[in-house]
Amino acid sequence: MGQYGRAAVYATKCFLQGKCSTLRDAWDLAVAQHSDKISSQVKACPREAYLALCDAGLVKGVVARNGGIPTNTVNGQYAVEAYRLLKENPNLASDKKALWDAIPDKTGKSENGQMDVVLTLYSAGQLK
Repeated sequence: MGQYGRAAVYATKCFLQGKCSTLRDAWDLAVAQHSDKISSQVKACPREAYLALCDAGLVKGVVARNGGIPTNTVNGQYAVEAYRLLKENPNLASDKKALWDAIPDKTGKSENGQMDVVLTLYSAGQLK
């Protein structure tokens, strides 16, 4: 469990406990708690992955927004696809690289915190 995965779990907890009024605020608070580096705190890839899972209604306790359509970002699409792949094959939960490699249409992109978010939420039982 990396810093972005821990941040995702904490952000969900903060949001569900009413400590933050928006998921984005919850993410910002959580990532600041888990990293001292500004570059890590503003990194888009894991943030977009987390917000897309929430928007799609895939995080327990979080109501889908936009009719259940995830944030329209490539990182969000990767996260939602990773969720779908985990549901089809839970064995992928033990291998971040295999999960990333199973996502189609990445056009040479490398994993950049998105799978940490998905896998940590999954392991914590926070995904539906």
